[in-house]
Amino acid sequence: MKKLNYFLFFCLMAVLIGCNEGETKTDNKSDNKTEKQDETGTANSTTTESGTNKPYKVKSGHLLYNTSMEMTIETWFDDYGNTQYTESVMEIFGEKSGSKTYIIDGFKYDYSIGTTEGTKMKYYAAQSYDYKDVSEADLKKYGVEFHGNETILGKDCEVISIEEPVESKVWIWEGIPMKTVSKLGKEDFVMEIITIDTGDVDKSKFVLPEDINFVEY
Repeated sequence: MKKLNYFLFFCLMAVLIGCNEGETKTDNKSDNKTEKQDETGTANSTTTESGTNKPYKVKSGHLLYNTSMEMTIETWFDDYGNTQYTESVMEIFGEKSGSKTYIIDGFKYDYSIGTTEGTKMKYYAAQSYDYKDVSEADLKKYGVEFHGNETILGKDCEVISIEEPVESKVWIWEGIPMKTVSKLGKEDFVMEIITIDTGDVDKSKFVLPEDINFVEY
């Protein structure tokens, strides 16, 4: 799997509000990815002690985003992003709507606020990479450009833009999208972090609710 795919993964993750495109990969593709990493001996393909990939380069933390859609996105993560809990919430006339997502033990669990049934599916975490290693051919194909570094909430972020598959500009720190501006039709979708804490997270955040029935796909 080309390293650019991981860059696109993080961009789309921000655009789709946590809907990780890695969940559509098959076991076969996952195996191919591992084989290619072994063949090339990539120095920057770090993994956790359990052998899983590291979506983020920091072990644990809490992230809070505001968006141009008046939705807040709040994520707690551990094990370098392999364990997560995310709340995507919008409040209209005093009523909250949105979704809650868990990533636990290689599975992704989703359900909508106010419902009692959700979905469960296999989750494959993408590896955090140094995007400057992308080939010149892929840089041109996807319209990737590097815009130096900018600071957001005291974090030195690498600023990257792409033209395909979604025209986007992303500010990334240690694998974490700190800000994303994406073209959705005629409007820009903006998601920007307003709180970041990289301390330990209470394990209770990653416990599935007992009153939700998750149906596996």
